[in-house]
Amino acid sequence: MELFVGVDWAEDHHDVCVVNAGGRVVAKGRVPQGIAGVARLHELVDLERDDLKAPVEVVVGIETDRGLLVRALLAAGYAVVAVNPMAVDRYRDRHRVSGAKSDPGDARVLADLPPDRWVLVMPSTACTRATTSLPSSSRLRASARTITS
Repeated sequence: MELFVGVDWAEDHHDVCVVNAGGRVVAKGRVPQGIAGVARLHELVDLERDDLKAPVEVVVGIETDRGLLVRALLAAGYAVVAVNPMAVDRYRDRHRVSGAKSDPGDARVLADLPPDRWVLVMPSTACTRATTSLPSSSRLRASARTITS
């Protein structure tokens, strides 16, 4: 079983939409920024996960690949998918008559976005953190050494 979660990220809050494998919205809401918001997001996901009584993979679509929220989602074992904001904008235009932006609506769009728009965010390791902090020329040399090793 899978649950798809769309998170419309903002500076002070996040809108969340949880959709089951059948495409039905099973939970939605606005969560605050920070630890309290992460806890509330887990509560929204767990509302449906507890009802399924089976192992559930949680796939989260969000318009960023970094930050506290993304790290917390990865730590919880969720598959996190970074979605280009322009892809969300184009998908919204195709599936809504008005095409008007709304944060709760974009959370739903992120939960519904087809897999060909996904870029899976991988959990960071000490090695990747060190490599990404290097200047780009050093990263290229480091990756070349890794490939040839």
